[in-house]
Amino acid sequence: MRRASAVDPSPPPHPVPSTQPRPPMFPHIDHIHLAHRTPIQGCRCSACGITKPVADFHSNGRARRRSACKACEGDRAKVKRLKAASTRPPVVKPQPISRHPLYGIWSGMHGRCRDLSDPNYGGRGITVCERWSDFETFVADMGPRPSPTHSIDRADVNGPYSPANCQWATPAEQNMNKRNTLVLNFAGRELPLVQWSRIMDVSPALVAERKAAGWDDTKALTEHPGPAPGVKGPPIAHASRRQHADEWAHELGMSRTGLRGRIAAGWPLERALSQPLGFENQPAARVRTGMTPDTPLTFDGRTQAAAGWVEELREPLRMTYAALRGRLELGWSVERALSTVVREHRPRKAKAVRQVPPEFVGPRRPRGRPRKS
Repeated sequence: MRRASAVDPSPPPHPVPSTQPRPPMFPHIDHIHLAHRTPIQGCRCSACGITKPVADFHSNGRARRRSACKACEGDRAKVKRLKAASTRPPVVKPQPISRHPLYGIWSGMHGRCRDLSDPNYGGRGITVCERWSDFETFVADMGPRPSPTHSIDRADVNGPYSPANCQWATPAEQNMNKRNTLVLNFAGRELPLVQWSRIMDVSPALVAERKAAGWDDTKALTEHPGPAPGVKGPPIAHASRRQHADEWAHELGMSRTGLRGRIAAGWPLERALSQPLGFENQPAARVRTGMTPDTPLTFDGRTQAAAGWVEELREPLRMTYAALRGRLELGWSVERALSTVVREHRPRKAKAVRQVPPEFVGPRRPRGRPRKS
């Protein structure tokens, strides 16, 4: 009997072809009927139950398709990812210090004090305390900023940046705490000039002018708002009262400069003290005086009718009856109306028409499109 060897050198027999029909690409085969088109082969999704074309299913290898369509498989994958993310603990990434809201203020504070070329901070000897070298300590001492408009402020403008000397302040509070801020001591309190002007209802410019002239704090804040020391100008008589221009301006709520300019320009006192500021270029309201040619007018120690003054001053001043009556209606005094020269009326010049020499004038072009020949 022949003993079999360990390795059979004979090749394996070829597989016998199966007589069974090949399984379909998908167990649920159907046909999709489209209008005016040949029916195409489709598959019914096991998830949504809708028959869709074969192209809407992922291939599973070996000419087979998956049981669920692409859309349903995408929804399943999304639900799976969300479920995994909900069970996974959140990852908290540490934020860099530079993203902290107060880091810019802390960094700018150190930069200003380390810059020796800055005459307002480093060059003036302003320093930062050793405790605030650590950013977290600075945040713990100052606390959160009340609003984005607040900034760090030193109570003593000549002191260092330290917890005892720093606070959060608004821009208005910062402006009142400067080296050039004028601080006044009145009634046992020291406040900036702007605050005292609001409390005492006085002009800050007037108080500053008085302080520059050597007035003490109490007198500068409580003295009646008359002319400042060194301001020249005679008192103005109006409505049976005599006051300086500054006093009239304060009483009527006007500008001192505007009132002085009106008086210097020769305005009548009634108009200068009654017309609101900002309407200087507008003509004043005329007041009907009821003047007639026979109305007597006194000027230069003489009294005669208005028509007589017009005839006498017609040649030297170009005076007319209409000009005299208009001046008096505008509030001019008789002396000014009879002593001011009437401006000569000059008509506007007509624009000169440029004459073109005939040799430069070419033939006139016909209008419209040229006719085709």
